[in-house]
Amino acid sequence: MRTSDDILRDRAVLITIGHDGGSHVLGRPDRGIFVTVPKPGAVFIAALQRGSGMAVAVREASSAAGCDIDGEEFLADLVAEGLFPAEDERIDPKPRSPEAVRSSFSRAWVRRWGGAAFGRPAWFGYGAAAAFVLGVLVMDPDLRPHWRDAWFLGEPLLSLLTFLPLALAIAATHEAGHWLAGRAMGVDARFRVSQRALYLVFETDLTPLVALPRRQRYGVLLAGMAWDVVLLAGALSLRLIHDVGIVILPEIVDRILATLALNQCVVLTWQWAALFLRTDGYAVLANALRCHNLYRATWLTVRSLVPFGGGSDRHELARISAHDRRAARGFALCWVVGMAVLSAWTIVLVIPAGLDLGRAVAHDLSTSPALSWTFVLSILGLAYLFVRVFAPPALALRERRLRLRGRLM
Repeated sequence: MRTSDDILRDRAVLITIGHDGGSHVLGRPDRGIFVTVPKPGAVFIAALQRGSGMAVAVREASSAAGCDIDGEEFLADLVAEGLFPAEDERIDPKPRSPEAVRSSFSRAWVRRWGGAAFGRPAWFGYGAAAAFVLGVLVMDPDLRPHWRDAWFLGEPLLSLLTFLPLALAIAATHEAGHWLAGRAMGVDARFRVSQRALYLVFETDLTPLVALPRRQRYGVLLAGMAWDVVLLAGALSLRLIHDVGIVILPEIVDRILATLALNQCVVLTWQWAALFLRTDGYAVLANALRCHNLYRATWLTVRSLVPFGGGSDRHELARISAHDRRAARGFALCWVVGMAVLSAWTIVLVIPAGLDLGRAVAHDLSTSPALSWTFVLSILGLAYLFVRVFAPPALALRERRLRLRGRLM
């Protein structure tokens, strides 16, 4: 007959326990939920996972805390967070821990190629590629990207629509770098399409990464930028050997490489200049600052300073760790300034450029014969504008609903 201790053990084993300095991370990888708790909380769950029962778990946690711990209240808090299954909840099969994920991929190409692509020798190669890029950009002005390089076919709309599939493929491979590095580390990374302000982005959900020690996270967080640097170094290398006459490339190939170099420079600059939009640079910064939810703390800090900031926001902010709140006060200035610059950029440049493009497309549609090249190109331009304008807010609404349901952090 199953005892109450057995039932608690079956529910507790769904939780993974990670270590983060003086804190510990309790997680449900199957739900993408991770919560930082003091050491006594981890001791309590570990005791339940051994099948020791509530009394022993409370005694061990109280010993670790140096004071009495209320085990029932702690479990109630975990249930509210979605970590510990409620009594009436059906228990699913045990989710894969990082060790189980790592083991399941140990015989597959992900484990082999991930280890090779992001091992220590590979990172020396990425560093050398970055040094080469900086050297070329500083020493050879002719190879420095220019905004005119974007129109490699002469016609802006045709150039934009032609390069768009390549740009999307590059963005996808950037995220594939995160995915591969994460899977090689045993992190159950997941790929999705998301948005940052008015911009569509590909995104790899690396939430389970918090279960790993912080020093081990940097390789996964920097994997996408490492791929971007390699592509930029490759484009500049080919343009350099063409420029010095070692190999003569067709003119169109050289122009495409120039566009690729421009795209990669913009992408890499964006990662560090747009920290306020949760880029890879932001993730590296938050990890270095030892923060658990810097962006949410920053958002709540900014909202608490305005008159219409809700009381629920202040209550949520009070529940965030004091360390994250202190870091958020400094990062709030970066967030406010960044959002102001982005808003000005959107009003002054993005919206007028979009309206101008829209007027040009409308003119071509109304004056060109049906199924002519100009007409087809205009239809494609109209489709691009539609996705560009309506997809980001649609995704934002979807993500908001998922967060309210607890299915997205």
